[in-house]
Amino acid sequence: MKRLKQIFKYTAVISLAFSTLISCEKEEELLSENEILSFVFDDYKAEGQIDQEEAAIRLYVPEGTDKGKLSPTIEVSPKASVDPASGQENNFKNPAIYSVSAENGALNLYTVYVEEVKNNIYSFGFPSLEIQGEIKDDNTIYFILPYGTDRSELVPEISYGENAVISPESGVAQDFSEPVVYTVTAANGDVNTYSVVVDWEEGSSENTLSSLSIPELFADAEIKSNELVISLPHGIDESEYFDLNHLKVEVEYSDLATLDIDPDDFDLLQTKEINVTAQTGEVQTYKLSVNIEAQNPDAVRGVWVTNVASNALVSEKMIDEMVNRVDDLGFNTIYVVTYNKFMTLHPSEVLKNFYAEGQAHYGDDWRGGALPTQFYGETEDNGFDPLQIVIDKAHAKGLKVVAWFEYGFAYRYGAVNTKPYTEGGDWVYNFKPDWFSMDKDGDVAHKNSFYWFNGYKPEVQKFINDLIVEVVEKYDVDGIQGDDRLPAQPNTAGHDPYTKALYKEETGRDVPNEEQESNFTQWRSDKMTDYAVSLHDAVKAADPNCLVMFSPSVYTFSKVNYMQDWPEWINAGVVDHISPQCYRYEEYGLSAYTYLVGQQMEYMGTLKKEQFSPGILIAAGSYIPTDKYLADCIKFNRSKGLEGEVHFYYEALASKSKVFHALYPKRANFPL
Repeated sequence: MKRLKQIFKYTAVISLAFSTLISCEKEEELLSENEILSFVFDDYKAEGQIDQEEAAIRLYVPEGTDKGKLSPTIEVSPKASVDPASGQENNFKNPAIYSVSAENGALNLYTVYVEEVKNNIYSFGFPSLEIQGEIKDDNTIYFILPYGTDRSELVPEISYGENAVISPESGVAQDFSEPVVYTVTAANGDVNTYSVVVDWEEGSSENTLSSLSIPELFADAEIKSNELVISLPHGIDESEYFDLNHLKVEVEYSDLATLDIDPDDFDLLQTKEINVTAQTGEVQTYKLSVNIEAQNPDAVRGVWVTNVASNALVSEKMIDEMVNRVDDLGFNTIYVVTYNKFMTLHPSEVLKNFYAEGQAHYGDDWRGGALPTQFYGETEDNGFDPLQIVIDKAHAKGLKVVAWFEYGFAYRYGAVNTKPYTEGGDWVYNFKPDWFSMDKDGDVAHKNSFYWFNGYKPEVQKFINDLIVEVVEKYDVDGIQGDDRLPAQPNTAGHDPYTKALYKEETGRDVPNEEQESNFTQWRSDKMTDYAVSLHDAVKAADPNCLVMFSPSVYTFSKVNYMQDWPEWINAGVVDHISPQCYRYEEYGLSAYTYLVGQQMEYMGTLKKEQFSPGILIAAGSYIPTDKYLADCIKFNRSKGLEGEVHFYYEALASKSKVFHALYPKRANFPL
């Protein structure tokens, strides 16, 4: 038994010793390796470059990658562990530290650097062409340049990744007639390749010339097939204001085509053809013809000169300036205001006698004042006679002078004070109350603020005739003119006792209250026609060579509103020349004017075209038309065979000198 215990004891000792030996062997086998063997961003196929000596790892990810949220796959030494763990998201915007623990607990710290691969081209342009290329997903950089652009030596400006190298270099000229390959090598050696393609737009074969105009001459070419015809007025080639060998022209032609002329220095007289070359090279030739009228036209080209809003007649100096300007601008006729506001431009015995009768009538109560034989401060006492001065200066330059009796049967602009004379009433009204027209309410007839004498009364007709004949006999005027107030009466008139009785006597009817009742309108219009005949006869009796001219409102407005049935005046043979007032503001468009002229020409009757000159409005208050509108009106007249027009009024001439120099380069022959 004792021996068995001893054996057991020995066995236990041996077992303990063996166990201790085994335990020591295990401690000696613990691994000390603590290296990172691979570090990969699988999503970007980015494998880290590991420097074991420096314990540094570098990885390159595509440019633009969010480095704040990357999850690496990490392989480490056997039995080692890594922190942060493989697959765990980490922020690599700054260098990241990874610790690797060996089996035996030994630590190894790695610094991980993540950089973006910057081998992209960000922009590619040609500064000289002010164009940037389109960078496509397949690394093609695409340009479309205007057809024909020289691509053989273009200098690109390129922006690309930091620290990268590009070849060919930015700023170096290349021939881009064919695609050019650019390589961008990043700092890590990664290469990115781009193909730069520079194409042309599709070339245009259009080579059409659609218009040619010469603004300073207000001339537009007429295009017939491949012929350009420019028609110009007689005398333009002799004008001191234009050099036809050096003009500026405006040409409209096909986009992308070119011309073989210099629009800023165009020789109108020497150029015989104009070539239009398409972008693709096709040439179209236009033959150019310039037709300058061979004969000077026969026409009345006139201007109204008034004393309203104008100083043209206030002194001999101003009259001289006015006549010189009218002459310089190619006009041949001055229509000078001779009577308005119950005053004359000249010393008038007729008006003086009327004043004398008024003074005698009122005696000591007379307050009519001095005889207003002039419109201005100078009087006949110092020999100032504006009408005579106008005639002398105009005739010296070969200009015609027409005495324009502006107010005609109208007494004044503005209301007539019909109170008794002793209470401050109008002296003419109180002296000759039966001379005044009357409306249906018993007031002085008026329309558009003009208050009227009764043009149906023989005494009134005689007074106006005497004023006109006096001028014809005393002054060497070439003609007299009535306008929209002579012969005329407003449609509101005709309700005075004399006219009502005369209408009843001749028609058996009472005067109607309706202003435009047809029978009464026709009767009143016939009376104005009768007066036109008597005026014509009186003027011709005084001077057979004195022209009887009229400028009425446009028909039929003239008849309905002012009893001016002027086509009947023409039929009666008492019109030497007529200028219907075709006044239309530019804001209504050229068509408003052209329609009116065409319409009025239908009433010319037996008149020749040289006896018909439309009136054109070139000034009214602050209104003055543009040069183009005025020129277009005149050119329309020419297209209708009308060589003349009369312009209202003088004060706008200076501002329209370019138009008149171009379209009236030489004074037209006065035809009458």
